[in-house]
Amino acid sequence: MLINGQKINAPFRREIRFPRVEGDIVFTAQAVACSDEFDQLCPEIEPKVERDLNGNVTRVLHDDPAYIKKFRERGVKKFDFQVLKCLVDVTWETVDLKDPESWKNWRNEAREIGLSDIEIMVMLNKIVECLNPTQEVVEEARKSFLAQKDQKVS
Repeated sequence: MLINGQKINAPFRREIRFPRVEGDIVFTAQAVACSDEFDQLCPEIEPKVERDLNGNVTRVLHDDPAYIKKFRERGVKKFDFQVLKCLVDVTWETVDLKDPESWKNWRNEAREIGLSDIEIMVMLNKIVECLNPTQEVVEEARKSFLAQKDQKVS
């Protein structure tokens, strides 16, 4: 795709800065498409089904408590995975991207470097903005893009 005649090959990025006297803590969040990778690591949860004597499905048990629990757990894992994939240049000590059970550890690591729960929520909001930019964020990015283009023309 071309925008104003230029090929764009850069995902949306957002800086996340937390001021500190000793030096700011700065993360870079970048929009990523990671559904295929996630689905390989955490396959879809299928509900149990009831069958008739001929083996035909008569009812899909979406209300099964075990299914609901696994479905919710998968949703949390997907969110954690997206957070991990969006944060650029972070080396995790207790998170292994190939191990879904370790993904939840990112919150503890964030607290260990001194982020408060509110700062973690701010970080999550900025990551969500990267994945689904608000109109305000899109307009800000457009102005920045056009300003860069104007500088190249000058």
